[in-house]
Amino acid sequence: SVSAVLQPFDTLRTRLQADATTGTARPVGATLRAIAAEGHGVSSLWRGSTATVLRVGGGAGLHFFSLQLLRGAAAGGSGQRPQWVGDAAMGGTARAVAVFAMCPLTTVKTRMEASGAAASRFSYASVPEALASISRREGVRALWRGVLPALGANAPFSAVHYACYSRLQAEIARRRPASSPSSPATNFAAGGVASALATLALPSPSTRCQEGGGDTVR
Repeated sequence: SVSAVLQPFDTLRTRLQADATTGTARPVGATLRAIAAEGHGVSSLWRGSTATVLRVGGGAGLHFFSLQLLRGAAAGGSGQRPQWVGDAAMGGTARAVAVFAMCPLTTVKTRMEASGAAASRFSYASVPEALASISRREGVRALWRGVLPALGANAPFSAVHYACYSRLQAEIARRRPASSPSSPATNFAAGGVASALATLALPSPSTRCQEGGGDTVR
């Protein structure tokens, strides 16, 4: 999985954000060395990779499943594409469903990636053990810590992204009749431009909450 290969970057990002909130921020190189020194060498950079793979895979599946359901409901079986406002609503809603459902795994992932002082508080042998431990010690609601900032960071991005993607896909197909709206080239072009236009939010606000430093979902 690509997410497992890129896990060191997620671990580093989580540590940099956590250190920044405690006033112990340091350069990237120094942070990498500190993470390696605290655990089992370079392999420490892959903390939380199991939770990451489960979260990314499950979230993507749920996102696209919800999107297809919403598209079908909006089209009413007529095959007509909804307008951009409808596209934005569907994109944001589908992403919100996935983010909310996957939040427990996101919380576990963030805690498993933790190092430094936080590592001594969050020592889990597996994802199921982490879910059970958090629920038992802090209550089930603790699994959804940080869900509100996560929704605020992800839903608007997906709303704009899907609205732009749908409009661009249709426009490319209109200007180039020989191109199918679902062709790889059209999807690539529309997706690339839509992603660039939809760079609105980052998931960093949720990290502090998921490590136990913020409120639970209300």
